[in-house]
Amino acid sequence: MVECRDSLLNRIMRKVYTIEMLRELKKYYTYKELSAITGIPIPVLNRYVKGRVLPRDERVSFLERRLNMDSRVEELVRKNIRLVHSRYVEDINLTGNVPLLKIISKIVHKFFGSSSITKVLTAAVDGIPLATVIAYELSVPVVIAKSRKEVGVRRYYEASYYAEDATLITLYVPQQMLKPGDNVLIVDDLIRTARTLVALIEITEKAKANPIGIFSLIAVGDSWKKTLEEKMPLEKVKVIYRVS
Repeated sequence: MVECRDSLLNRIMRKVYTIEMLRELKKYYTYKELSAITGIPIPVLNRYVKGRVLPRDERVSFLERRLNMDSRVEELVRKNIRLVHSRYVEDINLTGNVPLLKIISKIVHKFFGSSSITKVLTAAVDGIPLATVIAYELSVPVVIAKSRKEVGVRRYYEASYYAEDATLITLYVPQQMLKPGDNVLIVDDLIRTARTLVALIEITEKAKANPIGIFSLIAVGDSWKKTLEEKMPLEKVKVIYRVS
């Protein structure tokens, strides 16, 4: 009976995910253009986007194939960022787009789903919205590493690194937030040097927890790979959009 309910819930969630994707795409495409992409008549698309009906199971599978979900998400990420001076990425619109972050969290679930994640770890502040949505999708706590200590907390795991402007930054995580044996997914909105991610890996290791993977919305260039691969196999790093 429980398995039957789970199966029904999964089917409903796939339908909702498909509608959320259509709604996000509708911000950038007309119904005529969406109809050409999906092969679905405009009146039917309108009912889906408005939430008046849910697509049938076979229609969901059809839409997943036609939309090519992962490629569409990459496109939506690109449309929500702005390049400044060729290599600086402004992602305010992206990190504040909660409906899109919810869609992206499904990709995270699919990519890392078999890893038995028990905690999602990020650094304050820009990674917090993404990490929170992913933690909600995975039904696990989110842990935030901050550059200052909390009042009343005595024991911390900490790690330091130098920022691009040579400022020394130390990140702190209360020890009660990470336990030995935790499977930790590390999340950040953007990878440029990977120094923040390395510090988060070091904090995870100090807690005797397991850093099982890294997820980021955007990666700039390739120099970060050499820094990161000393701590994490690159096949365990999932990035949605890469800026060369």
